[in-house]
Amino acid sequence: MTLRTEVSNLCSVLFVAAEEATLGTAGAILSMHFQVKLATAAEPAIALMDQHHFDVACVDIDMPPRDCGHLLHAASTSRPYMAGILITGDYQSVLRLELQQTRDHFHLLRKPYRPQELTTLIHRAATAAKLKRMAHRLRREPAPLEARMGAGGGLP
Repeated sequence: MTLRTEVSNLCSVLFVAAEEATLGTAGAILSMHFQVKLATAAEPAIALMDQHHFDVACVDIDMPPRDCGHLLHAASTSRPYMAGILITGDYQSVLRLELQQTRDHFHLLRKPYRPQELTTLIHRAATAAKLKRMAHRLRREPAPLEARMGAGGGLP
């Protein structure tokens, strides 16, 4: 089993968009590849994040600025190992977000996009998030006894 297949089978995605049509289309496409929950605003999305583990949050930033900012702040501060994908069609937003993307480690997807672009980016983001979680776990766990033993068979 490849890492991509493993990520697909286990990946849980939160998709947030203010427009019902966008939400419905994305939900139908993504549900073929991932476990998906949908939300139309920041508060319901944050409630879902409190109730479920998500590997990736896809946020269409073409929602009210206060709503979007609140959601992005909640996602980036309390869920450091959840990958984020920001989706936008507004060129000015893209210019501002490219700076934020670098700073906050969000991926950026510009509208219009093809469904394959979205699913590919989710795979990449989920894989990166999984690797970050694994690295964090390895840093926290003590090294196995064999690794701590010196070449002579004794403890260093």
